[in-house]
Amino acid sequence: QLRDESIEAIRDEIQGMNKMVEDLLLITRIENNYFDEDFVILDVSVLLEKIFYQCQMIDPDHQYIMESCDHAFVRGNEGLLIQAIRGLLDNSRKYTPVGGTITLSCRGDHKKMNEIAVSDSGCGIPAAELEKVKERFYRINSDRSRSTGGSGLGLSIIDSIVSIHRGKLVITSELNKGTKASIFLKKH
Repeated sequence: QLRDESIEAIRDEIQGMNKMVEDLLLITRIENNYFDEDFVILDVSVLLEKIFYQCQMIDPDHQYIMESCDHAFVRGNEGLLIQAIRGLLDNSRKYTPVGGTITLSCRGDHKKMNEIAVSDSGCGIPAAELEKVKERFYRINSDRSRSTGGSGLGLSIIDSIVSIHRGKLVITSELNKGTKASIFLKKH
């Protein structure tokens, strides 16, 4: 019994380390322009609608709302943009209690930028922590991280993805009320 538990704990640790190495390799590839030649003109609203329907099917514990979904044409890497949006949704799922709301939107009403936003009714992020959450390996507190898992690389990866798209990741939050993460990308 103890031996089996030890083997399982070691296996879990190896999987966590493997995921961390994969994440660090992804950041390195992004920062070294590995994905530059895979940029095409995309309608982000199409990607967002697809992700929205997938979330509704795989996560019955939260209420998903598509607030608005304007056509939003950008020049980018489809796989990376999907990964960034899913990363934001994953954070919302982790920090929003069962029954909570996660809202997606895509707006093209800014002059030169499209806004893709994921907001939730979760626990929120303390104001003093907001600037640090995009740093590599940063976690708000160990208790929160232990219960949700992760290495503290998620938002760093998303920020890197947004940066190579010449965009900006903006996170606003109110403790005990929720968080909004917006990706601003240049219109094409």
